[in-house]
Amino acid sequence: MKKRALISILFTLSVTLGILLAMGLTASAAEYDLWIRDTQVTDENKNDIRGDGVFRFISEENKLVISGDYRFDATNDSYNDSIIVNQIDGLIIDVAKESTIAAIWNGGSVLLSSGDVTIQGEEDLFLSNHHAFVETAGIFLINHLLTVDHMCLTALGSGNYQPMGGMKEPDPAPGIRGYRDNASLRIVSSYVKTDIVSGLSGGISLEGCSIVYPEDAYIQDGSIYDSSGKLAETVIIAPDPTHTVIPNALNVRKEPGTDSERIGGVTAGKEVVVLETQGEWSKIVYGTGFGWVQSKYLDPLEEATYTVTFDANGGSGSMPTMTVKEGEKLTLPECTFTPPEGKVFDRWIAGKPGGQVDVGGDSIIRALWKDSESFGLTNPFVDIYETDTYYDAVLWAYYADPQITNGMDETHFGPGLTVTRGQAVTFLWRSQGCPEPSSLYNPFVDVPSTEYYYKPILWAVEKGITKGVDETHFNPMDTLSTLHIITFLFRTQYPGKDGWNGEAAAWAADKNGKPFGIDIAVNNETDCPRCHVVQFLYWLSK
Repeated sequence: MKKRALISILFTLSVTLGILLAMGLTASAAEYDLWIRDTQVTDENKNDIRGDGVFRFISEENKLVISGDYRFDATNDSYNDSIIVNQIDGLIIDVAKESTIAAIWNGGSVLLSSGDVTIQGEEDLFLSNHHAFVETAGIFLINHLLTVDHMCLTALGSGNYQPMGGMKEPDPAPGIRGYRDNASLRIVSSYVKTDIVSGLSGGISLEGCSIVYPEDAYIQDGSIYDSSGKLAETVIIAPDPTHTVIPNALNVRKEPGTDSERIGGVTAGKEVVVLETQGEWSKIVYGTGFGWVQSKYLDPLEEATYTVTFDANGGSGSMPTMTVKEGEKLTLPECTFTPPEGKVFDRWIAGKPGGQVDVGGDSIIRALWKDSESFGLTNPFVDIYETDTYYDAVLWAYYADPQITNGMDETHFGPGLTVTRGQAVTFLWRSQGCPEPSSLYNPFVDVPSTEYYYKPILWAVEKGITKGVDETHFNPMDTLSTLHIITFLFRTQYPGKDGWNGEAAAWAADKNGKPFGIDIAVNNETDCPRCHVVQFLYWLSK
């Protein structure tokens, strides 16, 4: 009887499971807001989205990788949507192999994106869409940013014949078209050939490149126009020149090799863009396409460099001269001059150390000094300034009794450096007057008694302020988020309460969601810098 009852139960369970499977009540794979034609990307298909080896999606990086050609002929198909449809904000399209994505008689675009998208890769990408009666775009961007970054891209659409009353020449085709106010285009050191570029009301920016065809083209109101004031029907954008031509006349060939067809020539002094090299030949931008010339007849352009020297402005000592290339920014160094008597370094006239500034020519940057006494306290740190919001907190932490922290060394506080678990607990312990733990029992193998954080950690664990990452490890060198620090402070103020369920964040937040009014999100889960930790402790001390 028992055996028969067991068989009956198993049969019932199997029937029930079969019904659930038939109803589709099984766990489904994660889906992503990205489609390749009519196939949505999921965890199940992301390694080969359409089963042809062309498209794969790396979900951890929001990256669509293209590794080959995909052509779609809708002549006998009613399909009218785009080939790549993206709704992921921050999608990266990485071209791993020279690829062509083309559609014929399809009413959509090749790429339709309603999220920020970046196209990058060392290989060329060719996008083409053709329909005789419907205007289609190579790339159609809705209210977001398209970035083309260090690559070679061709994006072609097709015009509209409007055949009513007989066939006529097609309207100009949109290669890259924007829709709505924030649609914008950014091209960085790339070669882009396209049809009409229009509707990018959010702006068009070119970095390290310029329009080379039409020669007198200009950007206005998110579109590119030719010299007659009409939308330029073909636009070529190329990186800034890299070489000059040496001989009086240099043949330009269709392919690399002296046996290849001659398609024109360039003369001495002509600046050209070298896109790639093959052996002794260089591929250059030529006319509305490319050509090949012998590399030995090209001379690399010298990059302009500027010299930056530093003026002690009444101080003494010397600092090394720095050089910066044209178009690059200078990172302001720490000041190593000896200050005038009674003074301390305040900042460079161009900004604080670590800041980046544009340099338009040879420059002299002067040191600015200030009185060494501020608020009755001497500031020992060259990386802390009176204008910093955390200035008072840092000096309080340095001069507190007991001292909260003495900085990373004698002259540097390191305000932007991330605080570790061991440091954070030590700062908190010192702010409480360095109380002795009631027991020196130490369960952690990574907290030796010789370290500065030994007693602080034992005290904090004993008080329930924090605990180890497991029973035998504290991981004192791990970093901590803002939310972790706030939770430690909450538990210090309210013994026995956990606070991790949002109570600590609510306790610390002002009406704008900032902890104690300090300019960082209260629920920030990124690493917390030292300057914010001392600000929190300073606020609690008042």
